Amino acid sequence: MNPLKLFKPLSAKVTGGSSPHCSHSFETQKARKYVHSNGLSYYLNSDMSEPIVCLQAVVKTGSTLEQKSQAGYSHFIEHLTFKSSKQYGFNQISNTVFALGGWLNAYTDFDSTCYYMLLPSEHVFTGLQILGELLMNASFSAEDVETEKDIILEEMQQYRDDPEADFLEYIQLNHFDKSLLGRSIIGNPQSIRAATHTRLKSFYKRRYQPQNSFLVVSGAVEADVLHTYVDDIFGKWQNRNSTISKDKEKWLDPEVSKKRYVWQKAEQNLFAWVLPELSELNPAADPLLFAMRYLAIGRSSKLHKILVEDRKLCSAIRVYSLCGLDSGASVVTFVTSRKSAIPKIAAIIRKNFSDLWHNGIDPEEFELIRSDIIHGWLFGFEARESIASYIVAEALLGDYERLYSYGDRVKAITAQQVEAAVKKYWQPRFMTFYYRGGAAIELDPSLIPGHKDYILPPTKRKKAAAESIAPKIISDIQSRYQADKAAQRNLGQGFIQVDDKHWQGVLPNGIHLTFKQLYSNPVSGFALCTPASQLWESPQQRGFNYFLSTLLLYQSANCSHQSIMDFSRKLGMNIRVTHSLDSTSYRGKCFTADLSASLALLADLLSNISLDASYLSTLKSAASDNLRREKEHPATNGYLKWLRTIFANSQILERSSGNISQIRQIKTEHLESWFEQHYRAQNFHLAICATMEAEAVWDMANQIFGSIPSFDQQPERPRLQLIPHQPGQKRSIGANEQAVIHMGSLACSSKERVQTTAAHLLSQIIGGDVNSRFFDTLREHYGLAYQTGMELVVLEEIGYWTAYAFCNPKEQKLCLKLMKEIVTDIHQKGVTPQELELAKNYLIGIHRFDAESVNYQASSLAALSALGYDIQHQLQRSKRIASIELETINDYASQYLNPQNLYTHILK
Repeated sequence: MNPLKLFKPLSAKVTGGSSPHCSHSFETQKARKYVHSNGLSYYLNSDMSEPIVCLQAVVKTGSTLEQKSQAGYSHFIEHLTFKSSKQYGFNQISNTVFALGGWLNAYTDFDSTCYYMLLPSEHVFTGLQILGELLMNASFSAEDVETEKDIILEEMQQYRDDPEADFLEYIQLNHFDKSLLGRSIIGNPQSIRAATHTRLKSFYKRRYQPQNSFLVVSGAVEADVLHTYVDDIFGKWQNRNSTISKDKEKWLDPEVSKKRYVWQKAEQNLFAWVLPELSELNPAADPLLFAMRYLAIGRSSKLHKILVEDRKLCSAIRVYSLCGLDSGASVVTFVTSRKSAIPKIAAIIRKNFSDLWHNGIDPEEFELIRSDIIHGWLFGFEARESIASYIVAEALLGDYERLYSYGDRVKAITAQQVEAAVKKYWQPRFMTFYYRGGAAIELDPSLIPGHKDYILPPTKRKKAAAESIAPKIISDIQSRYQADKAAQRNLGQGFIQVDDKHWQGVLPNGIHLTFKQLYSNPVSGFALCTPASQLWESPQQRGFNYFLSTLLLYQSANCSHQSIMDFSRKLGMNIRVTHSLDSTSYRGKCFTADLSASLALLADLLSNISLDASYLSTLKSAASDNLRREKEHPATNGYLKWLRTIFANSQILERSSGNISQIRQIKTEHLESWFEQHYRAQNFHLAICATMEAEAVWDMANQIFGSIPSFDQQPERPRLQLIPHQPGQKRSIGANEQAVIHMGSLACSSKERVQTTAAHLLSQIIGGDVNSRFFDTLREHYGLAYQTGMELVVLEEIGYWTAYAFCNPKEQKLCLKLMKEIVTDIHQKGVTPQELELAKNYLIGIHRFDAESVNYQASSLAALSALGYDIQHQLQRSKRIASIELETINDYASQYLNPQNLYTHILK
């Protein structure tokens, strides 16, 4: 688990029409609310288009509803409910869900505990029955309580080992004096150690009642069926006593901190600006969100452009929310390894905040922010899980129907409302700076919020240089790729229909095209993938592919960076680049009406290149800063040290950016040469998922991508040659408080398709997130490790696997011994038929859920094509998994899990 998951990114706060700038048709059926006679509310978003369903059960208990002596109890109970129930024995609850091809998890936040599940819709009754067991019939034992105490204490230690998570928790615990938002969701060591089985059981019975809970069902379920199921399962659930209710009016306005500048003594440098944030119950919450987006959220924000891109004073800016039903605070963190940058960052914050205070938000930027927020809301209706989460958020606020009017409310926000919210809630005396570092930094008093002269005198804002507006960009881009449509129709002979939904073909210039036809989906997904990656680089070329592929998105010869940003924001479209070991992918999604314009922009960026030296410097600075912080992250640091244990030339597998000395040498001419050598049509694999006719997609792809240059003669792909060391065990000393254990060995290559499928199943059996050998033994039975897992990498030439566990240093010997025993046992005896069946069902189910995302579908199709897989490999995925026999997987285990061939590394 990522420790930062405890802290919600503020951009995720947006919850639930059409776009304010485009006439997109985006119809969504409204959910319905029902109330059972026992007071249990349940919400149904019925969508029969796909046979999947998301179930969420919410209990109104979280950290702000606990007494001081109960700190962390809501989170503790969330862990314990999975242990067993009246109907299900120890650890059988998750096993049952996975056996049905589903997925189950839970979280606790400030105001609630939520259990959420994805299932094939034919199993909705069983899913609801399991939620009923969690809410009504949990039967954890005193022994379970003691085991879970150790797990939660390890969880706390893991957060302390992550510098940013530790800094955020430090801010949370120190910023608030009266607000209960100042309590950690997972509690504190004292309250967790003092918890008893009796106290926790009493807490469970009082909080888990129908009047204090509700259900959300999103997916292929009819209302009359749901009514019957809810009555059958929850009808006898009775309220035992009164519950602790939330006073939603008490903290509509946030607590004002008296602190102005606070230093946390620690080795790693971090800086934070903490401002009041409003609960969505406060009418000024959304106007204040406009202001935060303007200043700090995303690459388009003022502070990102200045601090990251222009001045290169920090490598990243991240905004976290310490806010729930109670108003709280936003934490803007500035990631920098340079202590000398802190005063400069503080000065730039002051200058830009003063400008906002006096001049407000530029009108054109104001409309782009409005577009960002509304598009984020609209795209959330794509998947059943996100719709269910929307409903949960609004139901907790008190009126789930607010979800459907969110776009109208955002459209109505004015500059005057934003100005009023800023002047009322962001007075400088309400703000605080926090600094984390080994030695204190003295700031000029005028740079510290609350100083009488903190707000600089008003200055006239310089008018930005005129940029092309979105409609003109669209027409300009499209006009460069127009062709004779009649002539292009004849090329459709090369577009072959694979099945009722998929087509494939090769454009005349060599680009491979895969198309999946959607039905009644207003959103389209697209991806363009190339096998060019870090694996193709020589030692002298480390980082070339990473920096080129990232730099290409910044601007083109035809479009400036700012015009591309504006264009993308007005369409709600964002093209991202992702770097895998063996491929590089550009991916995005947009409304289908904007698909041709979005693809035209991508084609323009990849063909009419203009590499900006200044932005390359920004990317190099950020990458170098991240590498300097590598030792601060035990999981990453431990994994890289393990890679060096197994391979003599592991550097090619490590960082796509190269190391710091290699980064310093990279120049734009190196990247231009890499582009000429590898970024040509024959190396591009394009996938489109859209509600369109195949012929129209073929025409569009030819018009837009047909002029991308080809190789005269395609060069051979470089071949990877890894040199394994002899198996053995190594230890390293780190700054972390946990022992980070990695253990693994070689695996099959991707050419061995059947063995690769078996290897993925085996990884799930040994190290899956839950209900795996590692999870059940190390975490659930012994309480040794909060986090365990197993990862598999299969490349064309070679493969390798690594299993890991993070534990208390005092228990590292026992933990490693158990890990080896598990691997040895499977090597010698194989897995059981039940384990194999469970893993099959789980992976098949997850594939069904992933297919909800048009972005994911396009990315998978493009990547597999780029790596040389036939499309049937993707289309027959479920059949491939189901066809693996027990003998096949056990033969694989016998070959690749030999305990004599293990490579082990322990970081402490």
